[in-house]
Amino acid sequence: MSVPEPTIVVPLSQLLFAPPNGKAYRPKDRKHVFAQQPLTRNIPRYLIPSPTSRVKPPELKRGWRIGQEKLWALIETHFRDAIQLSMFPEIDEDGNEPEMSPEEFNQLYPDTNATMFSEALVDSILRYLDVPIKNITRSTVSVDYLCDSQGQPDIGLTVASTWVGKALDEPAYCKIKALVSPNEDAKWYLSYYNWQWERQVPKQAPEPKAKKASTTIAAATATTSGQQ
Repeated sequence: MSVPEPTIVVPLSQLLFAPPNGKAYRPKDRKHVFAQQPLTRNIPRYLIPSPTSRVKPPELKRGWRIGQEKLWALIETHFRDAIQLSMFPEIDEDGNEPEMSPEEFNQLYPDTNATMFSEALVDSILRYLDVPIKNITRSTVSVDYLCDSQGQPDIGLTVASTWVGKALDEPAYCKIKALVSPNEDAKWYLSYYNWQWERQVPKQAPEPKAKKASTTIAAATATTSGQQ
């Protein structure tokens, strides 16, 4: 008879991205947590969510921090069909509108933010990668804010999420890498919003199919025996 291995309980404070005190996050903990990322290696298994666990790890997204300027250049070159238009020109960094003639003011102008965070851009990227456009494939690609180890956000392109549980296949990944950052592999970044460990109500694990089958057979046998 084999003896099951004992369950090893690791204090929460020893896990990546956990609150330092092992109990609850404080406002100053954000800087400490983001200093532990990005991850360049394979992520630990405990950072993959499990519905049967009492805690849910933070979301990690795999991608590249490329910045708004580079992403917009890629959009203008490869994904022009995703550009969203607006009736008003964009304001500058100081919040001022450009001086324009009435004729110029009535034109349509590219809307940077609406384009970068649009489903149209995701679909255009998927077409470029020859990936079928479905809800599940749409969830693998996104434009999001990714933070460096100092917690400073910048525009990034992501191709996987631990919360989604789906990633681009190897050919598609290689193609987008060659376009976005040919000399750098994607890294795992903490989600800008979902960066904390959370408590959750665990779901009961389903019974093994073999056990269910045995139970069904036993019940059928008992019924047959009772009818004799």
